[in-house]
Amino acid sequence: MLNTDSLRSDLGFIMNVYDSIALLYLHDIADREIIETRVHDAMASLEPILKVKAWPMESRLNFDAALAQMSTQRGNAQNTNTQNERHE
Repeated sequence: MLNTDSLRSDLGFIMNVYDSIALLYLHDIADREIIETRVHDAMASLEPILKVKAWPMESRLNFDAALAQMSTQRGNAQNTNTQNERHE
């Protein structure tokens, strides 16, 4: 049997870690490329879980902002790579 209180507590711990990573990313305190490469997919995979668990929006502001910027940056990088391949 699953202990939902324990799962919510574990998710809270995970979100605290990702909130700290998001702050590092958003404020250019750490190497954005390394953070983006290492955590974007994990953050994106957490998004549906947060929706199902009705995680409070005010608790995920940094998380959502960082994920949006990472996704935009990744999209821009892919577009640049595609354009460079066309010109070669």
